[in-house]
Amino acid sequence: MTLKLGIIGTGRLGGFHAEKAKADPQVELVGIYDTRKDRTLELAEKLGVRAFDSPDELASEVQAAVIAVPSVLHYEMAKPLLERKIHLLIEKPMTVDSGEAAELVETARRQKVVLLAGHTEQFNKAWQIGTESLRKRTSPILIHAKRTSGYTFRSVDIGAVLDLMIHDLELVLSVIPHEIVSVEAVGFSTVGGHEDIADARLAFAEGSVVHLFASRVHPSAERKMQIQTAHQFCEIDFAAGKAFSMTASPEVIRGEFAPGQPVGISPQILMQEKFLRSETVCDASDALALEMSDFAETVLTNRPSRFLSGERAAQAVHAAAMILDKIQSGSPGGRLPHGHCVPFGFQW
Repeated sequence: MTLKLGIIGTGRLGGFHAEKAKADPQVELVGIYDTRKDRTLELAEKLGVRAFDSPDELASEVQAAVIAVPSVLHYEMAKPLLERKIHLLIEKPMTVDSGEAAELVETARRQKVVLLAGHTEQFNKAWQIGTESLRKRTSPILIHAKRTSGYTFRSVDIGAVLDLMIHDLELVLSVIPHEIVSVEAVGFSTVGGHEDIADARLAFAEGSVVHLFASRVHPSAERKMQIQTAHQFCEIDFAAGKAFSMTASPEVIRGEFAPGQPVGISPQILMQEKFLRSETVCDASDALALEMSDFAETVLTNRPSRFLSGERAAQAVHAAAMILDKIQSGSPGGRLPHGHCVPFGFQW
């Protein structure tokens, strides 16, 4: 059995999704749709599939669809398809409005269809390895995340929070499934239109604290996250596929080197021998192909996705809205002019 799938949006990401769908043995790529007829016809001919004239026409021929249109159009494109019981994979962010994201989740629940969002970092093996032990923890954690790039002229309908930071928000919520109780944020508009630099600090109900930095006007490209618990440190380099960890030995955990104890060991030896270090370099993987496979399997087997969650994607949009509200609340007239900063006293 294969999944009859359509692609809505034939831009850069839509083209990638179409190629992954065409190559996936679980998927029958029925066709594609976009308002740009020339691009749609060109891609349809290349892949040997049908070019549809409307989303309605596409919906009548498929079981599922991928939505890869500009973010501001996600809701208006997704809602009618969900109402027609079409399973959806929506590119991140799920929507640009938290209320609309919640409405899509509720519609999918009511219509009993799959709704996932394209948070592909969940498929990064370094993330999976680095956070494996965190999912069993009982104490709060500290997280620092940094995601930067140069200006790409893509996703200009949204700012750095919904373009870049949303990745880390979704990852954080997958390991800290608790209520956010406070938000502090700062933002700058550099090129114009939306914030191009954003910095946020989130506090969670169970005590965890998260610091997020995102910039799309940065001199270097980085995608890193540091996670600290009482006895473990982990750094994940998403771009390089590396996971480094340092874990306290049982002797350290038992308090054998606490102040006042007869240590008999130098600080250098303590850190070298009593804190166990490990680094894993993962083979490169095709996250979009893995995402397509997971989506198809989720629909065909009627079981929850192993990696993605529509509910969590909506929660990430809600967290992003809280951050954007903080940034906008300190701006004159609620707007974010060039170079405007909302200080809160937390420094990267």
